[in-house]
Amino acid sequence: MSKEPSARPPQYTDYINPVLESLKKLGGSARPAEVCPAIAKELSLSDLILEERLANGVSRFENQVHWARFYLAKDGYIDSSRRGVWSLTEKGRNAARLSEGDI
Repeated sequence: MSKEPSARPPQYTDYINPVLESLKKLGGSARPAEVCPAIAKELSLSDLILEERLANGVSRFENQVHWARFYLAKDGYIDSSRRGVWSLTEKGRNAARLSEGDI
């Protein structure tokens, strides 16, 4: 059974904790091409969610995951100094489940 909200499509805030958890499971750092599939699998996202595209042709799911990473980096949970690699900071490694108010 899918863990997707039925009332609305997933938003970037729905992926904040999955990004952190996936990075923890992947050893603290990973490329987006590793993080996105890990999140999709963990959340059992449907093909409908994964195949949805924005007007520019980009995957809506991947776009939302990247926005989650952006805000996590902005708040110091992820180090954004290395291009193409998402790495947890000490704050990110020690973070428990975050709420929307934390970001």
